[in-house]
Formats: sequence, C-alpha cells, structure tokens
Amino acid sequence: MIAEPGWIKSTKKIIARVSIINDTRWKLKNNQRIHLHIGTAEVIAKAIVFEDPIEKGQSANVLFILEKPVAAIMDERFIIRSFSPMETIGGCIVLDPEPIPTKKQLKKWTIDLDLITSKRLKQFISFYWNKPKSIDAWAHYFHTNESQIKQWVIEEEIQTHKDLLFTQEKFEYSTQIVNEAMKRFHSENPYKDYVSKEQLRDEVDFSQDWLSYVVELMTNNVVNLKRGYALKDHSVSLSDSDLQLTVKLEDLLIKEAYNLPKVESLFSDDPKKALSLLHLLKNNGKVIEIKQGLWIHINLIDKLKHALSEYFSSSKEMKVSDFKKITLSSRRSAIPLLEYCDDQSLTERQDDIRVKGDDLD
Repeated sequence: MIAEPGWIKSTKKIIARVSIINDTRWKLKNNQRIHLHIGTAEVIAKAIVFEDPIEKGQSANVLFILEKPVAAIMDERFIIRSFSPMETIGGCIVLDPEPIPTKKQLKKWTIDLDLITSKRLKQFISFYWNKPKSIDAWAHYFHTNESQIKQWVIEEEIQTHKDLLFTQEKFEYSTQIVNEAMKRFHSENPYKDYVSKEQLRDEVDFSQDWLSYVVELMTNNVVNLKRGYALKDHSVSLSDSDLQLTVKLEDLLIKEAYNLPKVESLFSDDPKKALSLLHLLKNNGKVIEIKQGLWIHINLIDKLKHALSEYFSSSKEMKVSDFKKITLSSRRSAIPLLEYCDDQSLTERQDDIRVKGDDLD
C-alpha cells in the first residue's frame, strides 16, 4: 500500500467487529490467543471479549492486543485464525486502529463503537468534545478524504465552526461546564472581577479555540473582557469591613514608599483576604504589582516619574546607587523597581547604567 508519510501508523491495539463464520467449531472467548492476518502481516494477538463468548454466526466488537505492531487503517478487513491448530474462525472490520481511551473507558468504547462509519465518526467527535478536531484531522484518522467527511457530517447532522467538528449535545454540555466553572470561581474569589482566560481554559480542560467559541455564544450570561471572562450577574460587593481594609491597605502601601512590601508583611492578620483586595485595587488602577508579590501604590509611581524627570534634567546617566538615593530604597527593592521603569520606557538600560526613557516626560 502506498500512502503519504504519517497517513498510516503502526499499532499494537485494534478494535474490530468480529463475525465468526458458520462452519467452525471454534468460538472466541476473552483472553483467547489467535493469529491475526491483516494486509500482508501475520501476528499473534490476544482477544479481549468484554461480553459473552462469540459463537459461530455471531458478531461482536473485540479489542485485540497484538504481540508486535502492524499497520492498520479504518474499516480495513482482516481474518483471524485459531492459535492451534490454525483454522480460520472469523472475518473482521477495523473500527478503531489506534484506540487511546483510558483502561477505565476502553470497555465501554469497544462495546459501543458502531459498524456504520458515519455514525462512528460522530462517536469519535463526541468523545473528543472538549478539544474538537478539524475536518482534515478526521480525514487523516479515518483514512479518507475531506469530501467524504463532509458528506458524513451532513448525514449525521454534525455541527461545524471554522472547520472544527462537534455535536450540538456536546456544545450544550460545554456551556454548562463553563458556566459551572465560572460560578465556582466567583464563589471562591468574591473580590476578583474576572477569571483569566488561561485559568478558565485550564479549569475546564478545553482547547483555546473551543473555549473561545463556546464563550462567544454565551453572551447572554458571560462578559468577554480583555483579560478574562465574568458572569454578567457577578459583581464585587464589599462589606464595610472590607472597604475599611482596602483603605488601610492603600495607607500602608503609601507609608511603605518604595520598599515594595509583600502581602505577608503588609497585613499579617489575614494575608489571603488582603491579597484578594490588593488584586481588586490593582484592577481599579490604585496599586501596581511591580513583580510577583511586590506591591506599590500608584501615587508613588507618579512621584517617581516626577523625580526621574528632575534627575535627568541635569544628568544623562543614572547608576543603581543614584536610583537608590532617589527612592530611599534598598537594592532588594531598587532592582525590580528599575526593571519596571525599563518595561514602562521611563528608563532605558545601557549595560550598568540607565538613561532617560522615551515615555518619560
């Protein structure tokens, strides 16, 4: 057989529909060893029969575990022979040439696979519901052309979006999964306006394309923000004590000046709640996380811009020691703060010195 590279893969597992011939004394039982003849290959295999033994004239789906890999394609026909003496006992059709469901799922997957290829395609699409594949990918998996896949899509009323294939049932299930994940996030993080796109994707275990499409069609319930998603009925509601704490956190950060405190040293009584409120203040443009876990008030950044402007009005270059004098900070705080200034184009690093950045007035 001549095929493109990667079109046919070697496999040591095959799920097939087995039909035992009428004129045989054999029946196929679980764990029975047989000779499997496919293409030009002959290999010893173990038959995993999940239901009753298959007797003459009967058909059933069987998982074959091969002793060595062979090339197999979807819907390929092959025969099986008894181990000893070697007699032909049945004909088979490949239903899945490379089954990958987990051991827990494999029994149900094997039993349920349909002999009709179009219906089996729909089963595969449903199985991979959270990470839909393209028409081209399914054409490769089923060893056929895109036109045939498109015909089966019409026959089975399979849905499409930007070449991705999915079922309506799994789309509706996906919206439920997203909605539940977002409700859970808002419940566990009452001070956060939104869940980041990356965090939601990891939580629901969707492909990014699928998540984007599902959320796009959930506009009645979900707000698509620049950095994440939020349920429309979610709002951050602070108690009087929470409001008092946010004011206190701002005051504490202003007093800390350019020391860039961590939340544990800033408010040790309840650092978890303080961190949530700091993120809320961050979203509202009141504070900045200079580096992960290092915080500063926005007012101090405005003062820093003014101080840098004054410095560069009379000096062309600035050393780390000069910056430490301007901010009255230690090296621990000065270095991440300088890196922030570089990122914001307030300063520009040239070897061990800084010069005025393009965005510094």
